[in-house]
Amino acid sequence: MRASRKALFSVVLVAAAAAGIEIGSALLLRWASPADPGKLLADAARSAEQRAQDPAPSPSATADREVVHPYLGYVIAPPEGSATGELTLETLGFENGGPFVGERRADTAVIGIFGGSVAHLFSVWQGTERVFDVLRALPEFQGKRLLAVNAAQDGYKQPQSLLALSYLLSLGAQFDVVILIDGFNEVALPPVNNASRGVFPFFPTNWWLRVARLEGAPRTRARIGEISYLGRLREEWAEWLRASPLRHSSTAFLAWVLWDRRLAARLSMARMELLIEASGDEFD
Repeated sequence: MRASRKALFSVVLVAAAAAGIEIGSALLLRWASPADPGKLLADAARSAEQRAQDPAPSPSATADREVVHPYLGYVIAPPEGSATGELTLETLGFENGGPFVGERRADTAVIGIFGGSVAHLFSVWQGTERVFDVLRALPEFQGKRLLAVNAAQDGYKQPQSLLALSYLLSLGAQFDVVILIDGFNEVALPPVNNASRGVFPFFPTNWWLRVARLEGAPRTRARIGEISYLGRLREEWAEWLRASPLRHSSTAFLAWVLWDRRLAARLSMARMELLIEASGDEFD
């Protein structure tokens, strides 16, 4: 009898301790990460193809998904299955691009946004609403549906924006208004990212690194591999927790938040070290 009471007391004690830990973790989690836990985990678990559809991108978020393009220098890697699916600006490599309009309609006006990261953010953070307000006051746009599409890309500088417009027009895209927002990248990026490496300033940003033969650049090759590994590791941990019963545990969730932040810090540092170490490697 005494043994059973002792066992019951131990169980109650363990349960109380576990409950205390859960409550403490929940409070710490609310302090450390005020965002909705479910959304936070779902966002972290999304694949690279899904992240391409984020409504508010940042240069650091897109850098790992840039691929070389034969006409524009580089674009964002299109989502899986794009080659046989519907043609959109996303399938052509323009993040948050919108539909590809290849036929004019009397009731619709298409506004194309071109430029670098400022133009990109302008197109996704409701900057186009300001443009719509102005256009609706003009007689030729009254009563028309206004549609903005984004052909801007983080890091783009002239003549990439002009080439992007020419490329889309050559494919049959139709625009009623074209808005170009540029200036900073054209002045600030060429001497730092290209000229310092002996590359023609008007080539795309960091062109020497995008097309380098990495066989002779071991440090750069290793750092690129580390960046890819860390990015996938973050996704795998988030995917595991989202599929596990432990996702309901505040303690497990807090542990994942702290671990994910550590991985994110390592990933950010690896990206910085890539540019620093690459400057000491020998490239073709």
